Amino acid sequence: MKHAFFVFIATAVFIVAPIAASVVKAAENQPAATSAASTAAADAFAQGKAKLAAGQFKEALAAFKTASEGDAQNKSYAKAFASLEKAISFQEKLPAETDAQKWIGIARALHVYYHQNSAFVAAKELDEKINRKYQNTISALLLAQSLLALNENAQAVELLAKLPPKNQNVETQSLRAIALYREGTKEEALKLAKSISFSKNPCAGKSFSYAKLHAALELNDEAAKYLRSAFEQAPPACLDAFKEAAKQNPDLGKLLANPKYADLLAVQSKPGAEHHEEGEAHNDADSAPRHQCLDCPNQKKLDADSDEKKSDEKSEKAETKSPSK
Repeated sequence: MKHAFFVFIATAVFIVAPIAASVVKAAENQPAATSAASTAAADAFAQGKAKLAAGQFKEALAAFKTASEGDAQNKSYAKAFASLEKAISFQEKLPAETDAQKWIGIARALHVYYHQNSAFVAAKELDEKINRKYQNTISALLLAQSLLALNENAQAVELLAKLPPKNQNVETQSLRAIALYREGTKEEALKLAKSISFSKNPCAGKSFSYAKLHAALELNDEAAKYLRSAFEQAPPACLDAFKEAAKQNPDLGKLLANPKYADLLAVQSKPGAEHHEEGEAHNDADSAPRHQCLDCPNQKKLDADSDEKKSDEKSEKAETKSPSK
């Protein structure tokens, strides 16, 4: 019996020991495998961002899917995939949309998405369609933003110069001044900027726009003043979006890299800071009716669903107010 018992023990050890060793080895290799998967996912995500910026949307979507499946713990990968998937659905929906308010809502959402992801060529193509359709201040501003992002400054100058006086405002003058400065006509740009009547009490979006203008004209102290104001007035939920947009802007990025203005990124929202809703009139004399903060980096990605909801609500109100026949 003793012999049989020892034979059993020896056999058990012979069988179990290799299994235990393989389990230990697998456990030791798991971090390496996880790290490799994480690295592969990060590479796929980087490729996706590059494809997206190049306007290769389907290829970018596939890359984001690979990244999200390779590293499910990184929620930003899944979020990028979902946002792009929605953008593609909006691209497909736009040509067939017949409701004017819904059409511009979708187009504006795509414009914001393209700019947030550096897809400036796609943004320009879209904005050209918007401008042909509307030929107004807002459509010209959207196109000018894309032209400036592509460094097509002469075209931006020409576009904004053609606007009739009634369609000129602080935003059009600001973008034109930036384009002129980049073109080398610095004296004319500075003269134009000096003639602009800036709001005495600008909202966060306007302050951000003013900061971009002054940074582009290398008027750094003024740029820092307006950027600080933008951060202070941004609601806490929007502050990170403002700061990220500032870092990505080439002119504001240079400003933030200057040790003299290193404290700007530490600025926090003031208590009670609120964000102007799109289309809400500002309480200052130089605001055009239904002014829209085109430079507010907190514009929601792909918010056409909310635009459509607002459009439907407006239609219902209009029907309610319509006299009965």
